[in-house]
Amino acid sequence: MKQSKRLLWLAVTSLILGSLLAGCAASASPTATAAATPAPTAPAATVAAATPAPTAPAASATPVSCGTVDASTFVQPGTLTVSVSTTAPPLDFLDANGNSQGMYIDLVNLWAKDLGIAKVNLAPGAFSAMLPGLTSGRFDMGGAGVSQTDARKASKDFTLSTAYVANGATLVVKKSSSIHTWADMVNYKLGGADGEAEYTEAIAKAHPKQSLGFPGGLEARQALLNGQVDAIAGDSAELQYYISSAPEGSQLRLLEGSDAIIALMASGTVFRNQNTALIKAVNCEIVKELKDGTMAQMDQKWFGNTISVDNLKQLGLMPSS
Repeated sequence: MKQSKRLLWLAVTSLILGSLLAGCAASASPTATAAATPAPTAPAATVAAATPAPTAPAASATPVSCGTVDASTFVQPGTLTVSVSTTAPPLDFLDANGNSQGMYIDLVNLWAKDLGIAKVNLAPGAFSAMLPGLTSGRFDMGGAGVSQTDARKASKDFTLSTAYVANGATLVVKKSSSIHTWADMVNYKLGGADGEAEYTEAIAKAHPKQSLGFPGGLEARQALLNGQVDAIAGDSAELQYYISSAPEGSQLRLLEGSDAIIALMASGTVFRNQNTALIKAVNCEIVKELKDGTMAQMDQKWFGNTISVDNLKQLGLMPSS
C-alpha cells in the first residue's frame, strides 16, 4: 500500500515538473531571426577633376632702355640742336603753317623723349651747310637721310648713325619730256641738291649735257618746273612721295625702265664727333626701333609702305631680332 502511494506521488511530481519546464521554455525571449540589415555603405568619394595649376602669363619682352643723355654737353647746354633741311619730304619738310614735319622729325622727338632730353631746337638750313655746321660746332646732329657713302664713312669730321632708311637714286622729269632712260640725259640738263649722294651718283650715271646744283631739293624741283633743268636727281622714295603728294606732281613722272633706280644706299643721321654719349644712345634707339617694328610703322605712315625697312633687309643691314 505504502509502495503504491509512493509511486503515485512520483508520477504526480513528474507531471508538475514537466509542466513547469514547458512553461519556462514558452516564456523565454525568442531568438531574433530577421534578415541582417547590411551596414550602410559609405558613399563613394567623388573625385574632383584635377584643376590645373594656373599658367603664368607669358612674360612680355622687357622694353629696351637706352638710358638718358646728359644734355649739358650739347652745343647749347640743355637743348638738342638739330640741323634740318625742310626740303626733303617726307623725311623733313615744312607744312602749310611753316612747322617742321616728317619721319625724321618724328624720330628726333621720339629719341629726345626716350633719352630724357627736355628741349629740341630744329635749325632749318641748306643741306650743303649741314655737315660743315656739325664740324664747326653749330649742331649736335642733323640730316634726315644722309647717304652713307664710303667717303662719309671714312670721314673723321663727323659720325654717321646706324642706318634706318635705304633708297636709291632716280630722276624726275616732266610728263611731256623725251627723257625715258639714263642714256637720254646726254643731251639734257640735270639738276639736284648740292652735297646729296644721289645727285652725285646720277651725274656719274647719266653724263648729262650740263649739271646744276641747288641749295636743296625744293630749289631743284622749282628749277625743273620752270624749265631751268630738264630732269632732277634725288632719293627715289622722296621723289615718289613728292609726285604723289604735291599739287604739281600730276605734271611729272619718274624715270622708266628696269634700271630706273640706281645705287641703293643706306642712310641715317649724322652726329658731331664730340658727343659720344649721344651717338651711343641714339644708335641704341635706332636698333630698338628697327627690331620692335617702330621704324616699319614710321615707313608706313610717311611713305605708305615699308620701303626703307625692305631695302635695309636687301642690303643685309637689318639687326637680328
